[in-house]
Amino acid sequence: MSRSINPRIRFFGLALAVAAGVTFVPAQQATAAPPDASAQRSGAAAIDALGSRMDAAAKSAHLTVQKLKETLLSDESLKVDRDGHLLYVDAKPQQSGTSITTGSATTPVYDISQTFALHSKSSSLKIYLDFTGHTTSGTRWNQNFSGGQPFTTPAYDSNGNRGTWSSAEHAAVQSTWLSVREDFAPFNVDVTTQDPGYEGLRYSGAGDTAYGVRVVIGPNTWYPYSAGGVGYVDTFGAGDTPVYVFGDGSAGTKFIAEASSHETGHAFGLSHDGTATADYYGGHGYWAPIMGNSYGRPVTQWSAGEYAGANNTQNDLNLIARYTGWTGDDYAGTTATAGTLPAGTRRYGTINWTGEV
Repeated sequence: MSRSINPRIRFFGLALAVAAGVTFVPAQQATAAPPDASAQRSGAAAIDALGSRMDAAAKSAHLTVQKLKETLLSDESLKVDRDGHLLYVDAKPQQSGTSITTGSATTPVYDISQTFALHSKSSSLKIYLDFTGHTTSGTRWNQNFSGGQPFTTPAYDSNGNRGTWSSAEHAAVQSTWLSVREDFAPFNVDVTTQDPGYEGLRYSGAGDTAYGVRVVIGPNTWYPYSAGGVGYVDTFGAGDTPVYVFGDGSAGTKFIAEASSHETGHAFGLSHDGTATADYYGGHGYWAPIMGNSYGRPVTQWSAGEYAGANNTQNDLNLIARYTGWTGDDYAGTTATAGTLPAGTRRYGTINWTGEV
């Protein structure tokens, strides 16, 4: 069965908990270390730095050694740190095509008491959208970019009054969650705004079924270079090693949502969807790939390079499912077991993969 294209998936039902004990991290002085050329290398220097670690790096990115070398030479955003780990440094957003949602949502969809207790499904695997501020310590980010010291990303703020949450800011969190939830609906993973705690994100070994990735959304106070977001490759469950979306101030919810799914894609080992002349494919018509530049298109999907000139044929759907598995099939594929559709009613479901009946 082909699983190469994901038709636009529909919303899941909500599993909403009561918000309680949400702690917001206030703004702090920037703690970025001075740029260190050895902290991240790209191109030929990255290939040289990997040396005997090339095989392990290629495996983490689900690429052959030759394809990883080609990608390092062609995609400036792919870097290698001191220890041979791959990371992506994604550019700040640039519009592509006709954008329909570049601004921010202003009205919450749900009561604001639910904003920090949203769940897409009941699963012990988590994608945690962290808008409330986070102190990062003991990770690869600290080892390479803050001199080993902890650093703090303040809570998200769009109106210059950090520490309090306006109706528009609640709307931005909820709108982002709705979009990211849609992107990951085929998979057995809970997109949530409720903190699962350190152990709820860290994979501790065989038998551990509760882990995931934290998506930290807030201003850049620590990364010493210009970026719209950064993410290490293949870190889903890796000791609460977050990916970061540098979205704050005037950043629209379209950017925050697309960047959140994009950076999470890197945590699942996904590379960029580009062309021979562009690191990020900006899409065509109304469509763009999530792992390209999807900020200016209303329909964005996981891809396997089904567009002219694609330079990456990774099957995004299957690679994510290697980590999470698929969510259960909600409507069976035979006439005897299919769901009914009474006249005048709506029924929502999820198309998990290409070819699903």
